[in-house]
Amino acid sequence: GQALVSLSIGPWIDRLGSMRFAAAFLLPQVGAILLLIWLDAPWIVPVFLALFAASASTDATLRTTLWLEFVAPHRIAIVRSRFEAARILSTALAPVTVGVAIANGVSRETNLVVALALTLASIALALLATFVDRERRRAG
Repeated sequence: GQALVSLSIGPWIDRLGSMRFAAAFLLPQVGAILLLIWLDAPWIVPVFLALFAASASTDATLRTTLWLEFVAPHRIAIVRSRFEAARILSTALAPVTVGVAIANGVSRETNLVVALALTLASIALALLATFVDRERRRAG
């Protein structure tokens, strides 16, 4: 699944452009989270994992194209290293944060709604960045 998505995503990014695609790549993740919020059945697990993997496998390819499009070649290494450090920190903190929330009585549904809200906020920021980039290109 993940390898298939990784192989097929490049042409879509080339066709739509990195910025436009950045606003769409989290949509399968939104679907996965909504499934977990709305339904409670064992068959959801593989569907959730497939949808989540679609977003996750798109991330690496999309990230690379965004670096090339928006970062000066002589700055890529430093920008990427800082971004990767922040990404690693966030992936380390996320399970701890959810674990502390669960230990303090925060429900599964509340955790999922927070994850959904953060994912939707990320999509909104990507849409805003797409709009700003389009306006910047028109002006210059």
